[in-house]
Amino acid sequence: MSDLNTTSITTSFHGGNHCFCEPIGKILEDELIGELLFGPAWILSGSALSDEQLIRATSETFPGRSFCIVKVWMLIDVMLTDRHAQLVKNDGLISTVLYANTIIYAVDAQGDTSHGVLSGFQRSHEDCFFETEDMIYILGGRGARKQAGVAEVFALAQKCGAELWRGYD
Repeated sequence: MSDLNTTSITTSFHGGNHCFCEPIGKILEDELIGELLFGPAWILSGSALSDEQLIRATSETFPGRSFCIVKVWMLIDVMLTDRHAQLVKNDGLISTVLYANTIIYAVDAQGDTSHGVLSGFQRSHEDCFFETEDMIYILGGRGARKQAGVAEVFALAQKCGAELWRGYD
């Protein structure tokens, strides 16, 4: 991937001898993120338990596991090319990620969360539990779900400091 600066970024998702690159100006990047976060989406419900109840229940249910309790969240079904969707599937994952604006409690979470957190690809999702390769996210309160393209999700990943495409380039 190319270096980032304040005037433009380059999104790239490499696959073998192919590189899917699209330059995106700073204004377009902000528009992509705005549409992703504030555009139409399906409303979903997470857990109705209090924050304290969620922390206690998760600690007891998943002892020793890294977990993060989030609110103001969105499941994003990433529209990948067939080839890249197959790469994700070969890893036992699904091309859905979680964006959460509010982190209530985190065990072993890393990095700056001032712009929210963007998970890796989904391993499993049942009720209010969203699992990735390295973290279990507990979805508190109401959230949303929508589809988005690689450019939108990449722009959000850059804003959140997430390394979503690591291992797929």
